[in-house]
Amino acid sequence: NSQPGLYGPVAINAWRRIPIEPPYTNVQTYEVGETFRQINQYPNTFFWTSFIGNPSLYEYVFYTDPYGDLDGDGVSNEVELSTFSNALLPYGYSSAVAATATPPNLGSTFTVTYTIPEDAGLAYAAPFALVPANYSLGGGWFLPASLQDPLLQLSITPGALGFAGIIGILDAQGMASASVQLPSLPSLSGLSFLSFLVTVDPNLPTPLKTVSAPFSYVLQ
Repeated sequence: NSQPGLYGPVAINAWRRIPIEPPYTNVQTYEVGETFRQINQYPNTFFWTSFIGNPSLYEYVFYTDPYGDLDGDGVSNEVELSTFSNALLPYGYSSAVAATATPPNLGSTFTVTYTIPEDAGLAYAAPFALVPANYSLGGGWFLPASLQDPLLQLSITPGALGFAGIIGILDAQGMASASVQLPSLPSLSGLSFLSFLVTVDPNLPTPLKTVSAPFSYVLQ
């Protein structure tokens, strides 16, 4: 990339390693197998104060390659960081959400219990869907299923029969359970489906806070 940026030209075409272990040096020295530790193209007042101590990879990305796309998801680093998405992971799905599920047996009530302690007390949605898809919401945010997915649409419909806990508030431990009544149709055996959790924090510049990775299941 070689574009003019807010703090000077960006001319870094490969990942440059700012050390994140002691001694947190900022000198231009070589290590075997590495290129320069830093290329000082920005105002010294920014550069020297920003990387003294424990530098942030997010800060490093923003000030070295704002217009690039490190994770290759089609959204620039600058946009992802400004919306609290993750510029280092494709689609920004969070690994912080844990999920446990009952056996997906036909004719049973299938329940998924999600846990994300850091989001305790926040509003959530935990829909089910049939087809995985990296569905863009804009601004660097993606869902692991399309909003047009018929099972997703049905599961988030208020009062839809057979669904419970799809939309609600995480408890004090950051836990919530969502369930669906599975049909008793042998012809559906082997069908795959998925679920995921989304949390919302109205105090953030963009209310969407967490989007979990998809959790997959197979009807038995």
